[in-house]
Parts: sequence; structure tokens; C-alpha cells
Amino acid sequence: MPSAARTALDTALLDVKANIDHAKTFTGGRAGAPAASAGVKKPGRPFLRGAVVLMGAAVEAYVEGLAAEVGSYTLSTQQLKDLKDQIKFSHGASARHVHSLLAPLGMPFALDDISWGGFPKGSARTVLDEVASARNKIAHGNAAKTTTWIANLDRWYRLVPRIADSLDLVAGEHVKVTNGLAAAPW
Repeated sequence: MPSAARTALDTALLDVKANIDHAKTFTGGRAGAPAASAGVKKPGRPFLRGAVVLMGAAVEAYVEGLAAEVGSYTLSTQQLKDLKDQIKFSHGASARHVHSLLAPLGMPFALDDISWGGFPKGSARTVLDEVASARNKIAHGNAAKTTTWIANLDRWYRLVPRIADSLDLVAGEHVKVTNGLAAAPW
């Protein structure tokens, strides 16, 4: 059973997938940037940019939700309130953001041990930093200079859920050990 934050991530990623799929209708099946259509130079581009922003927001919400869930098991009432206040003022989905939210919970650098066959340690950090960087360029005024390829989005779309699954396992095990539980809560 996944954490509530992980379940919410799946729901948020449905909108990301819809934007990616729509952008693909402009590419003729290619994995690059959408081609010109009916005189519009880059008709699929808004859908790609929308998918990037939605992906960044989904990852951010997942990490913040996971931090709050872990905190509800491991922190005092006042500490949990402080963590939730910190979450209100934190923004982004970069590795630094993830680590800054999870470190006070006793999970410093939690992303660094996430790996699987063909996905070495440290790669989760890189993927989340790529998503955060692309999202920030679009959201903070550099959208005209930002090119995101469908291949990048497809890659992120495949990797983000796997990273979240791994992070969920790390967080669940941390709660289990911290509280002396027989099993992880998710």
C-alpha cells in the first residue's frame, strides 16, 4: 500500500500524461519538439510546457505530502505544526528541496540511495533537478528560451513514479524503525 502522497501523485500525473499525449499529436510520432502545423510554428509547445509545469507541481506536492505524513508519525504536535509551516513556504521539486524537507525528519539525503538496475545512485537527484530546472525556466519567465522535448517528458514520466515508489519505501521503513512498528504504515 503506498502513502497517501504517492496515491495523490498518480492522480496528478494523469494530467501530465494527457498533456504529453496531446503534444505528441503534433509530432507525427517523433520524439522531438512538435512540428509546425497550419502555419503555427510550434503548436504542441504549450502542451509540453504545461506538462513540465504540472510535473514539477506533482513532484513538489508529493514530497511535501510525504514529509507531512512521515512527520505525523515521528514528530511532536508542535514539531509537526512547524514542519507544515515550513512546507507552506517551501517551493520546488529539486533534490535540495527534497532533502531540506526530509532532513529534519531524520532522513537526510534520502534520494542518494535510490537506485535500481540501470539507474545508479545519485540519478534520482539528477532527474528531480532536471524537472525542477525546466519547470522554473517556464514558470519564471524564460519560457521562450526553454525547449523541452517529448523524449525528456516521457523519460521523466516513467522515472518519477519509480523514484516516488523508492522514496515511499525509504520513508515507510524510517517510520517503522523510528516508532518500533512491526510493519511500515504504507
